[in-house]
Amino acid sequence: MHTLKVGYVNYIILLLLLTGWLVIQFDVKSNKAKHMHKEAKVSRWFGWFNIVLGAIALAGNWFYQKYL
Repeated sequence: MHTLKVGYVNYIILLLLLTGWLVIQFDVKSNKAKHMHKEAKVSRWFGWFNIVLGAIALAGNWFYQKYL
């Protein structure tokens, strides 16, 4: 029996991936233009962290929906 579930995982995944991409695209470039290299490095790290976390959440959600 298939039940309807309301969940927020898909929204969280979308937000993680989108904010990671936006941080890398805008914040890193802005910091580099202002010659703030340490801030650019931290922004790049946080951007990639969000993207990787979003990818892990996507894979985990897919595995949960498929096999559990």
